[in-house]
Amino acid sequence: MIEVIANLINQIVDFFVKLFYICLLIAIFGLGFLNWLGMEVEKQKRMREFQTGKEGRQ
Repeated sequence: MIEVIANLINQIVDFFVKLFYICLLIAIFGLGFLNWLGMEVEKQKRMREFQTGKEGRQ
């Protein structure tokens, strides 16, 4: 009986550890993606400012 309970606890702990690692991976990839997205948006803004600056000089 004790072995069954220990096995069950072990499985539950294992499940939560896996869940935690999956969440961690998703968080890391999510932050990386958001960072990349922010950089792309900044690049687009700079390109637009550069183009409008060029037109202003002419």
